[in-house]
Amino acid sequence: MLQMNKTKDIDLVAEVKQSNCNDSVVKLFERHQKLCMSIIYKLSKRFNTYILLDELKDEMHHTIYLSAKKYDPLRSTKFSTFLANEMKWAFFNKMNKLIKNQNHIKLNDFISINQEDQKDQTSESIYNISMDMLNHIHDVRVIKIFKLRYHIGKSNSNKVMPWHEVGTVMGLSSQGCINLHSVGIKFIKEKLKQEGIKNVK
Repeated sequence: MLQMNKTKDIDLVAEVKQSNCNDSVVKLFERHQKLCMSIIYKLSKRFNTYILLDELKDEMHHTIYLSAKKYDPLRSTKFSTFLANEMKWAFFNKMNKLIKNQNHIKLNDFISINQEDQKDQTSESIYNISMDMLNHIHDVRVIKIFKLRYHIGKSNSNKVMPWHEVGTVMGLSSQGCINLHSVGIKFIKEKLKQEGIKNVK
């Protein structure tokens, strides 16, 4: 058995991979609990979903175990960084479950939220998740167009920014902006499908 107070993360992970060592999982939990809690608290605050905290906290030990089993030591990423990403996706998986009952709402309705209705926290959370997904798209123009259309436009007038105004800011035609917007919608749909939400229109 490893001497727990002297071992590195990589050694503890190896023990979990080789023999499902619970002592190693506990040690990883003790080392990284604050990191994991920080992540889920920040995301819960950002998306106003504190209702998820207890469930995520209860499952944290298991999430750390699964992260150790999945971690590839040959990659340059530290285990703590890998675990942080796994905790992030554990949060988003919970968020996705919250919106599964809204599968028949069109995706455009997900992101075209009414900023005046501050009580609609679920819609606001879905908007934020959509924007987070778009941060991973290769064409950075797409995320800029979404922010102009839905965030800046609503902030300035409580309405979406007209396409001709978006085009002026972007230096593109209105149709060019609409086409890039469609690329973004398709990208978000694929991301949602990967997370198990298959019926988004």
